[in-house]
Amino acid sequence: MEVVKGEVTDLLIRARAEIVIEGLSHPGKVKEEGPFGEFNGYYGRRAGPAPYIEVKCVHYRNDPILTCSLLASYPSGEPGLFHSIAKSAKIWDGLMALGVPGIKGDYSFPGSAKGMGVVAVSLEQHYPGHASQVAALAAQSTAACFTE
Repeated sequence: MEVVKGEVTDLLIRARAEIVIEGLSHPGKVKEEGPFGEFNGYYGRRAGPAPYIEVKCVHYRNDPILTCSLLASYPSGEPGLFHSIAKSAKIWDGLMALGVPGIKGDYSFPGSAKGMGVVAVSLEQHYPGHASQVAALAAQSTAACFTE
């Protein structure tokens, strides 16, 4: 693996890392922080003193990719997004395995991804009752009903 020395800390950093933040954390030094919403809709704790990092340098490659960092209150939390993507794929696979025609896509909304919740299915309706059939099959899909 290619590495370079950090400009501030002299620590070894992956040369092709997307983003690296170099800084210093001083023992015993704190700043007021929070409260911030957690993914499940609650606040993790009251505002209070917390250790902090004094940012000295930011390194990044050309066109860095920062994926799925939804640091927000429910329902936009990062874990919900990951579960949403996985559940959407599993529901799609289930509908395809049953041979349901006309499916264009599906989406398990992040706020509902950890439990039984909202799933949207896009389809080209081929016959009367087709949409109702797909709704029932998607709702009964093990991916839509259970968490892992």
